[in-house]
Amino acid sequence: MNRFEEIREIVDDLLLRQQDLDSRRCGYVHLYGVSAVCRLLALKRGLDLEIAGIAGLFHDIYVYTTGLTVCHAVNSAEQVRVILRDLTLFTADEQRIICSAIFHHSDKKLIHQPYDELLKDADLFQHYLDDPRKLFKKSVDLPQFSPGLNGRNFQRLIFITGVMIQCFLQSGEILLFLIRLSLLSPMIISVLF
Repeated sequence: MNRFEEIREIVDDLLLRQQDLDSRRCGYVHLYGVSAVCRLLALKRGLDLEIAGIAGLFHDIYVYTTGLTVCHAVNSAEQVRVILRDLTLFTADEQRIICSAIFHHSDKKLIHQPYDELLKDADLFQHYLDDPRKLFKKSVDLPQFSPGLNGRNFQRLIFITGVMIQCFLQSGEILLFLIRLSLLSPMIISVLF
């Protein structure tokens, strides 16, 4: 079994322990969604797909195992640090990269290391694809940003959307591109085209 599959089993086991079915469902959707976007962005940015995907799978594990959101990035990074250390499957540098990305993923106002930025972008993009209304106070009012979507994060979202479109078109996955594009709000489409 490869390392990514082993991490998926650990994440699945942790999520299955979650008694709240809605929280468990949200955990699967968000963690797997962010992981998939991480791998896609890693491919585009020339980063390691496995490391990026694992950071995405683990990034909010503390939230979905405890139900607590306070300092969730720091707590998730610590929880993951212990898991990775005990597994002995990853080098010290790989562990540092994964934990750093998780630790910094909520700090979207500052620029950090490449994997940190990749995870921030994937997290924001997955939230947007899941429900654009979560990021905007009014889904059709571009100038009205919620606290989670300031000008920097909006620029990040536009950039990621463009990268996703390029990836889908270059890979020949036109159907997948059209499905994802249909999920974008008219506001994003008007900015892109």
